[in-house]
Amino acid sequence: MSISYPRYIPDLLARVRPNGVKFASTPAVYTPPSYGRKGPQLSTQLTVSPPASAAQSKELQVVVGSLLYYARAVDATLLPAVCAFSCCQAHPTLDTMATLERLLGYAAKYPTARLDFRPSDMLLRVESDASYLSRPNSGSVAGGFHYLGTSDPDFRNASSSVLVPLSPLLSLLFQKRNTPPFSVMPKSLRTSAPFLPVLATPNPPPQSYAIMNVPSV
Repeated sequence: MSISYPRYIPDLLARVRPNGVKFASTPAVYTPPSYGRKGPQLSTQLTVSPPASAAQSKELQVVVGSLLYYARAVDATLLPAVCAFSCCQAHPTLDTMATLERLLGYAAKYPTARLDFRPSDMLLRVESDASYLSRPNSGSVAGGFHYLGTSDPDFRNASSSVLVPLSPLLSLLFQKRNTPPFSVMPKSLRTSAPFLPVLATPNPPPQSYAIMNVPSV
């Protein structure tokens, strides 16, 4: 079974970029960490840029709201960048609007994302992780996804049929690098809760019907 939304991205681009946009291969520019660096990482530093206009701020809200729905429903590759932009909606700058072009360019290059669901053992698998101090103001970000698979962690549903992707900004400040991944676990479990009663039907106790993977830290 496949799920797609083939007209969603073309219709959005026709609204916000009727004259087209330059294609991009990634939704955002990756800034690698500088190991051994003292002080804030480059990715967390706020740029000094003039504020965006009211019209640009409104456009940012339209794009973020539209792509957030699409990213959660069909194309999770957009989600980290969209969630990062959502944190800038209150006080966007001209730099924010410039980087928004890359996100739109990525969506324009890959406008027909599709989820392919394959037969599985209906085992809910949860991949849960977090990045440490990767956003401005000492912000950390949760990451993860839920999918239906088997006891084989390489089952192909893991990459093609994500049920729920996660990429929210964590509301707490952390002093230790190994704390954020464990802080995401309760959120991942709460997200899993609605699926568990349904999955208990084909997998009655004591058979397992959910597995959570958290990286070793």
